Amino acid sequence: MNMKNLFFLLSFMTISFISYSQDKIIKHHGDTIYCKVTELTDKSIIYKFAGEDSSNTISKYLVKKIIFENGIVQKVTNKVIINGIDDWQKVEITALEFDIEGLVQYGEISTKANSVWRDVSLDKMETKAMDRLKRQAAKNRCHIILILRTTGIDQRSDEGVNSTVTGVAYKY
Repeated sequence: MNMKNLFFLLSFMTISFISYSQDKIIKHHGDTIYCKVTELTDKSIIYKFAGEDSSNTISKYLVKKIIFENGIVQKVTNKVIINGIDDWQKVEITALEFDIEGLVQYGEISTKANSVWRDVSLDKMETKAMDRLKRQAAKNRCHIILILRTTGIDQRSDEGVNSTVTGVAYKY
């Protein structure tokens, strides 16, 4: 093999290696996505697969860490472990369907909070209802709730103030 062919072969191998070096997105499930991370946002990771031009997006809630091609490891989120109702404060509430993509749906949950006292605010009843919803999710070992609807009634009469919250609970 002459020098010209050897140089061409080595150049081709180097370019091939560089173009196929990949980042690794490690999910909380243990799955690995081999890709090129192109952007990190507050809530998501945007990446491309080798040889593709289209971008893909994954919620940070699903990702444990990213191992970049240069060896740098970036922790993304901790896996939320819910062992029961005592862990209710760890439960996240979201209104974005994107946040629950890739998670396992447990089912719809709903709760209501009310007060006959006229001086109680609707906000306070909504907070109470959300806390109850988190407790229901935690009881079923779910760590995130997608809110479907909230309904509040501020009668300021004999019926009082009440709030109803409905969502879908998810887990890894």
